Amino acid sequence: MNPAASPVSREAIARLRAMERLATPGPWEAHPRQDHHAIESPSAQDVIESPTPLVATIPFVDTRARHDAAFIAAMRNVLPDLLDEIERLRVAEEQRHSPLSCTPMRGPVRKAVP
Repeated sequence: MNPAASPVSREAIARLRAMERLATPGPWEAHPRQDHHAIESPSAQDVIESPTPLVATIPFVDTRARHDAAFIAAMRNVLPDLLDEIERLRVAEEQRHSPLSCTPMRGPVRKAVP
């Protein structure tokens, strides 16, 4: 993998990490309500001193609203781990291509006989 060709650049990861740090801590959950889907986090009450764990609402506009709410909550919960994994894989790939990571040959070098 060429990190320069990656659709998730180091700058994009840094921006996502900054956004994640500023957002209400997880875990987030999506719950249907009478006229909207609520995205909630138990930590919202502690962090923003809210009387409810509500983080956001998605109105029942169409049938996708439930899926949108579930997706937003799931991505909030998994984003830190996904970013960690991208960075771990990048480091492993860079080390794999590093000249210092080559395994030295063992034993005498023999010339091939034609």
